[in-house]
Amino acid sequence: MQNSGRKIKISLFFLTGFLFFAVQSANAQKRQHFLSYGAGVAAAGMAGAFTALGDDMSVSYYNPALLPKLDAEEIAANYWTLMEDSKFMFFGFETRIGDNGSFALSASQLSVEDIEIRESLTDKGQKKNSAQTLINGSYGGYIEKIKLNYGIGLKYLNYDILGYKSSGGALDLGAAYRIKEWKKTSLDAGMVMQNIINIPVKLNKESESVPFIVKSGIGLKTLVFPKYDKNKDKFTYDELKIELDAGMEDSELIYAFGVQYSLFEILMLRAGFDGDISFGVGFKVDAFQLDYTYQVNEEQAINKMGFSFRWGQSRKAVYSRTKTITEDFQEVYRKANRIYDKYVRDAASFAENDNVDKGIELLNRTIPLKPEVNSAKELLVILENKRKAEATNSYIELAKKYQKNGKQKEAYRECLNALRVAPDVNVKAVLETIYNAKSKEIVKMKEDAIAKFEKELDARLEDYDFYEAEIIVEKLAALMQINKLSKKLSDRKELYADKYVKRAEQYSKNGQWDDAYKCYTEALRLMPNDMSISERKKAVKKEYYSRHKLTSEEKMYTEKIYYNAAIALALNEKPLEAWQEIDSYNPVFDWNEILEEYLVKNNIIKKFKL
Repeated sequence: MQNSGRKIKISLFFLTGFLFFAVQSANAQKRQHFLSYGAGVAAAGMAGAFTALGDDMSVSYYNPALLPKLDAEEIAANYWTLMEDSKFMFFGFETRIGDNGSFALSASQLSVEDIEIRESLTDKGQKKNSAQTLINGSYGGYIEKIKLNYGIGLKYLNYDILGYKSSGGALDLGAAYRIKEWKKTSLDAGMVMQNIINIPVKLNKESESVPFIVKSGIGLKTLVFPKYDKNKDKFTYDELKIELDAGMEDSELIYAFGVQYSLFEILMLRAGFDGDISFGVGFKVDAFQLDYTYQVNEEQAINKMGFSFRWGQSRKAVYSRTKTITEDFQEVYRKANRIYDKYVRDAASFAENDNVDKGIELLNRTIPLKPEVNSAKELLVILENKRKAEATNSYIELAKKYQKNGKQKEAYRECLNALRVAPDVNVKAVLETIYNAKSKEIVKMKEDAIAKFEKELDARLEDYDFYEAEIIVEKLAALMQINKLSKKLSDRKELYADKYVKRAEQYSKNGQWDDAYKCYTEALRLMPNDMSISERKKAVKKEYYSRHKLTSEEKMYTEKIYYNAAIALALNEKPLEAWQEIDSYNPVFDWNEILEEYLVKNNIIKKFKL
């Protein structure tokens, strides 16, 4: 609970900052300054929206807190062409420090060559150069306890403009935090304060301070369109990133919106808007990446080109080699088998130690791990029968004592108490021997009990709760002939199964094959011997697969996420999320209905009803 509260506070901090700047930035105007050109061609393609999701070494400029999130060590170089023969160059590298830290050093320069200077129109002009240079050293780290990234950057500025030289400096601070993470989607936030401590650059009696910038960003990243690579035996995904940044540069409001779509892990398409429009493209081949951005504003069109090279394994890969889909499946399958075998042994041990309830609870979470094996199912039946016997035995023994002492009414009452707990063959035998006494009080007790059970039966049938209805019919079987009640239960089942079938037919006409399959599944549970329902269910499943052609690898992936869902149920680790994933990925997978049955038993999902 303490960690959860801390996470909420950190998330609110980032979101509050972002919302404040976003609301203020509706009519923002961007101020032009040497540092406003930023760094990095990929970042430029997203209009500089790099505060929360930046993924290359240029984050040392945009938010140094993101440095530890980079997948590999990197060296990068950029070249931009600007108006009036000016150009912008960037060069830098990033390397790791320890398990949770990264350091980056970069240099960027805005320069104009051969500027002609004249004292008067008749003088012979002198050609001079102009250059503004930034050297930036940044460090980023990660605080494991609160899951927070932090960063610090030191800037050294050197100006050489028309022979006038001076230098200055500034300090940046940044933070980044993952707000939420789903299976293939994450929501991240970032915040940076740039040029906090500012040493002005003085040129010819005048000084210039770099602008103070505070900015927040929020970004969504998701994986889409899984594709199986047979050569690498693994799934790859396209990636979509969307980020919105907002903040203040001195007293002026700024914003940036950027989007990037990565296709086949090779091609990156980018677009951004910060008052100016940017378009970009990137090509990645192994460790090499080339980037290009075309940026348009009122004054000029800028062409930006960049190159980067990455080396070393990602931090995750340092500790665990990336598994193939086959290895991944086998690992999950083996884990499911280990848990299944252990839990069956544990359940048997619970039973031996007279802890039947715990054994039953454990088995109800275990069976979906190996639905094709009967050992857990058979043990569950044994334990449930044992629990019934234990639950009724004390009442029966007390009834026999009363009967022995001639207290027939009291004996009959204890037998009814036993029957209310659970139907049991021993209860029926004792009830019959006591009832033979033909006492009026006993006859009345029997009639009242039958009336009460029949009322409960009607309520269950009205609610289509056939599982509980069958238990009540079993209890009534100890008191009366149940031919009519069994027929009533059977007719109601048939009626409800027919409703499922009609709904399934409607779904089939609309091409909703997965919903039709679920309806036929429920109908078949009610009428397990109805071959026509069984055949229609098979036909719907075939139709679904004809439209959702799964390769053998994707079928293996289906089994993998099924086992993950079953493991989550067994371990009580977010089984609902795991169930939703398998039900969404392949809703007609054979074992889904078994998993669903036990999720209902464990009160994790509601039973599917019309």
